[in-house]
Amino acid sequence: MENKERILRFSVEHSPFQVMINGADYYPKLSIGATELNRDIAETMSRLEFACDKAFRSSGANLYFVKLDNKEMKKDISLYKGLRDVRVALQDNTLGLYAQPIVDLHNPASLPKYELLLREFRDGEVYPPGQLLEISEFNGVTQDVDLYVVNLLAKNFAGLFGKQGELVDAVSINISGDSYSSHRF
Repeated sequence: MENKERILRFSVEHSPFQVMINGADYYPKLSIGATELNRDIAETMSRLEFACDKAFRSSGANLYFVKLDNKEMKKDISLYKGLRDVRVALQDNTLGLYAQPIVDLHNPASLPKYELLLREFRDGEVYPPGQLLEISEFNGVTQDVDLYVVNLLAKNFAGLFGKQGELVDAVSINISGDSYSSHRF
């Protein structure tokens, strides 16, 4: 704990509170990431990079210390590694849409409405996309998933809803906020 306090005191002493550049005020801070060392240099460097990123992104605290068994870092690493699984699912078409009926309880005879929900189909089972969406969001690829859903709907709309001239009032999909605000989307 003594070393942590020394590092914190150093960062406070060496963080200028106000700097004026070209007439504008800036309030920079010194961010320090620290970690325990071990024999695996790559793992140590990953922990150090994680610690520096956490210190930089913190609101107010400018020191972040990562122990060898840091659970948050382990989760982040698993989310980074999961990106490959998302890419494979998109490429191999193991993702599909489940049409959930929306029933108007006041007018059950009205034209059907559906909400299309993303599902993962593998090994003969259907899985909710929770982990896949968490990985996508963490790695900044939610737009890729959303575009996949839109393309899948466009390719299969007639097969899903055009059977024997079935009329449909509405079909809705969920998209991420990133996609909603994106020019690309």
